[in-house]
Amino acid sequence: MKKKLMMVAVLLGALTLGACVDDNESQSVTDVRKAKAEQLSALAQKAKAEAEALLISANAEKAYKEALAKYQEALTSKVEEEIRQSKEKFNAELEALKAEYDERMWEAKKNALQSEQEFLDKVETRLAALYMAYSQAAEGLSDLKQKKAGAEYDLVRMQAYALTIDNYIKEKTIEYEAQIKQKEAEIVAWKGYSGLDRNELSAELEGLKQEKYESFAAWEAAKSTRATAEKTNDELIASYDYKTEGTSPVKAVAAVQKYYEMNRNSMFDRYWLANKGEWDVAWEKVDAAKELGLLPDNVYCEVDDHIIYLSIPCFEIWMDNRWLPCAPIAEELTELSKNAKLWAPYYKVTSNLAVDVMTKYYNTYVDYAMEQLGVEATATTEATGLYGVLASAQALLTEKKADLATKESEVAPFEKAVKDNQALVDAAQAEYDKAEAARDAVNEEIAGYTEEMQAAQRAINAANAEKEVAQAKEATATAEKATATANKANAEAAKTQAEADKAAATTDEEKKAAQDRIDQAVKDIAAATAAITRADKKLEEAKAAIKAADAVIEAETAKQTAAGEKADAARLKLEDAQEVLATADRALNNATTELWMAENKLATVKGVITTLKGEIDTQEKAVAKAQDQINAIKENIANNEERQATWNAVVAALTPDYAAEVKALATNKAVTDYIAAIEVEDAAKLAYNEIGSKITAVSGYLTGSNSGEVFDPAAEINKLELAIAGLKKNIEELKPVGGINLVHT
Repeated sequence: MKKKLMMVAVLLGALTLGACVDDNESQSVTDVRKAKAEQLSALAQKAKAEAEALLISANAEKAYKEALAKYQEALTSKVEEEIRQSKEKFNAELEALKAEYDERMWEAKKNALQSEQEFLDKVETRLAALYMAYSQAAEGLSDLKQKKAGAEYDLVRMQAYALTIDNYIKEKTIEYEAQIKQKEAEIVAWKGYSGLDRNELSAELEGLKQEKYESFAAWEAAKSTRATAEKTNDELIASYDYKTEGTSPVKAVAAVQKYYEMNRNSMFDRYWLANKGEWDVAWEKVDAAKELGLLPDNVYCEVDDHIIYLSIPCFEIWMDNRWLPCAPIAEELTELSKNAKLWAPYYKVTSNLAVDVMTKYYNTYVDYAMEQLGVEATATTEATGLYGVLASAQALLTEKKADLATKESEVAPFEKAVKDNQALVDAAQAEYDKAEAARDAVNEEIAGYTEEMQAAQRAINAANAEKEVAQAKEATATAEKATATANKANAEAAKTQAEADKAAATTDEEKKAAQDRIDQAVKDIAAATAAITRADKKLEEAKAAIKAADAVIEAETAKQTAAGEKADAARLKLEDAQEVLATADRALNNATTELWMAENKLATVKGVITTLKGEIDTQEKAVAKAQDQINAIKENIANNEERQATWNAVVAALTPDYAAEVKALATNKAVTDYIAAIEVEDAAKLAYNEIGSKITAVSGYLTGSNSGEVFDPAAEINKLELAIAGLKKNIEELKPVGGINLVHT
């Protein structure tokens, strides 16, 4: 659709640009512009119709989901009779929604087709071919959406137990057969156009466009006629269905209606057969009842979230030393038209044994019911039967209510205990927090003193290191001074010796050598003296450094000692603080334990109250159920003669004449008119589909040639034949039993 609109927009844009060149456009350009505008308008109308169809579908889906939610709520919250009424109402609402959906979709489809025809009447050939390809694809998508909606509709009805498997099989068979006819028509179309050339196909397509519109109008008229005939037919058939509201004009059906109305208190609308999953047990009971003639052959088992139950209302009869279901009236379907798939309900007695059983049932009911009722309690005797059940239920209810009152009176004291203990816990927590803070403060104080001691130790260590360096320097200087002193003494001795040698020398050479030695000794003495001076200086510096280090060591040692003493004192305080904290911790634990015990007692009593309320609710229901049973039996006793009369009336009314009357409906004008209308509508629909199939084939040839694709008619025919085979297989697969919860095999 977007591509198609874009194409039109591009064409319009091109015309607009052309118009900018010359303000005086030709008449042909004006005509083209007008045609394009009309095409765009037609496309917009068709898009609007398609959007309406989508909205209709969405609204219908929302409506039937709401109806399903209401029905499912009834299943969980209402009694059996209300469930039956809710089920019938839900089915009626769903059918009405389906009818409204079909009608509105039909109207939307008609509007879309009219818009499509307007578009095709105004568009050029190439765009028409492209549009037809799109249109066929869009129609296929629409059909798939309708199939999906139909499948969801069937699923909802099955989930709500409003669609039986038999009816589902009939409906799907009709649907598949219609699809087969349509695909057979498509095969004929593909075979019919394989020999035509492009010009012939184009001409054929133009003719088919008008035929399609006319055939749709004919189909629409036939549908309207069929709807009118269907309403008349349905009203007639409904008069033969005892479940139809209001008294039926058919005597036998009215008798059945009266019978079910008078016996509603004695019958089970959903007779329990077994718990969910116990299919063998359920079917064994049903089969036993069928073999005896207590149940019709066409009844089956149904299942909900909890139980397996009988598909129809029934009595419960004691026979063969066991309780068995008994449905004395059998409902069957009389076929009015095989081709149109029309049936009418027909009633008969289930069996002669069922007649005898029911006759005996009514004849002995009063005695049996009185025995069931028992007697009410007196001052000296206890109640028996249902009166005993009621009395026991009432007594237990009274006991439970007294227990509830006792337990509820215990709540306030327990709540006060919880409140008081919570206050104690809060106070103990505050004391604990205070003691913990005091302990933490002492720990911080000790940490501070420890840091002071560690800092002093670091200073002492540093001073010791400096002292060791100074002492090393002192030792070195002392050694250097000793060496220099020795050197000086040696030099002085050498000088004295040289001076003596010079004095004793006899030659100049000897004198000169002695003098040289004297001079050297003087130099050595001077050097040694200087070395001694330097060593003395180093010694003084080293001793000063040692003295300074000793002073630091002494001062820091004093600090360390003082901090240690303070730390020791703080540790004594810590022991006291930890003791206070331990005492607070014990008090908090004790208070917390007391609070937990109080809370546990309160929770226990509240749990007992909740349990008692549940038990009281159960007992109130038990009392109400016992009272309802008593009231129902009393009503049945009072109406037993009338109930028996309604049964006798049913037996008398279900005659061969009534059976013949139902069969004669096949020739009733309302039925025959409806059958004829169905045939006319089917023919009109088939004609429309055949034209659609032809258009599909012709468009396939045309668009295939245009796009360069190779369309193989044989391949298309093969696809359709495979689809038909699949549909026939679907029909065959519907014939076996469709579900364990619905049909017994």
